[in-house]
Amino acid sequence: MKIDFIESGSPDCPLLRIYGNEPGSAALLISVFDQLASGHTNEVAIHSLPDIESVNGCKLFARLHHEDIGIRKCSEKNTLECLLSSESWTRISGLLEPFTEPKADVRYQWLDETSDISLLISSSEYGEW
Repeated sequence: MKIDFIESGSPDCPLLRIYGNEPGSAALLISVFDQLASGHTNEVAIHSLPDIESVNGCKLFARLHHEDIGIRKCSEKNTLECLLSSESWTRISGLLEPFTEPKADVRYQWLDETSDISLLISSSEYGEW
């Protein structure tokens, strides 16, 4: 799967997009988000996970937080962090479940819209939604 940040160009922007039709990568994301939800880890560099390809140097750090902040930019270019509560990481894991099964049609799901930057997953190889 690929990950990129789209600042403008669509009414849905700004958004962080995870895309590709790779059920194994979706299952890996569920596992990582479940670890955050359970408190087994406090931070994961999503862009460094196996089979996750960063587009234009995009970096995403998923972090467990006591409240939902959502996605925000960091000082380094194309670097973002997503700060969510345990409950929200659990909810996102559930939303990802359909992406663990191979399908020919294009599906997408808004995973988080807490902040001005939304988090989107798309099964499209080209990132369509």
